Amino acid sequence: MVKPHFSTGHSGPLNTDEFHVIPAMKPVVEDIGEMTVVGVKGRCNYATTMEDIPPLWKKLMMNEHSIKNKVDGPAYGVHTTIDDQSCYAMACFEVSQVEDVPDGMVGEAIPAMKVAKFTHEGRMEGLKDTYDKIMKEWMPAEGLELDYSKPCIEMYDDRFKEDSDESICEIWMAVK
Repeated sequence: MVKPHFSTGHSGPLNTDEFHVIPAMKPVVEDIGEMTVVGVKGRCNYATTMEDIPPLWKKLMMNEHSIKNKVDGPAYGVHTTIDDQSCYAMACFEVSQVEDVPDGMVGEAIPAMKVAKFTHEGRMEGLKDTYDKIMKEWMPAEGLELDYSKPCIEMYDDRFKEDSDESICEIWMAVK
């Protein structure tokens, strides 16, 4: 059974016409180093991630200024599988060291790992469709196997534009 990081369920039949905005892609597979992050973490149900995760980001952005030793660079969404129904989601920034973590936030180390990097283009509403394509088409086509012992990471750099069709974020899937 494929264990998704996000629900692949839909409220109705899949409309394959929606996928024309998501080009076929060959992932870039590379090793990433360990990273230390500070952010807001919560438990999420795969069926309701689009409702569960935005409050984490809102709290992070409202308190970004209070994170000590923040490294200039992107924000990250880190998702760790709990079981077939849920995950821990963390909206965070990289830090050079964890120090005086603000109330309501946590500091964590993300392990070094091998990842397959995919690109999501478009609005956040289409992110689940991109995950569907990754899990059902691109990963199997490339012969890649997920490493569920490590997190899935979304990387949001200056190409990310909230509520824009031109928005870009990267999805880093841990692979064996």
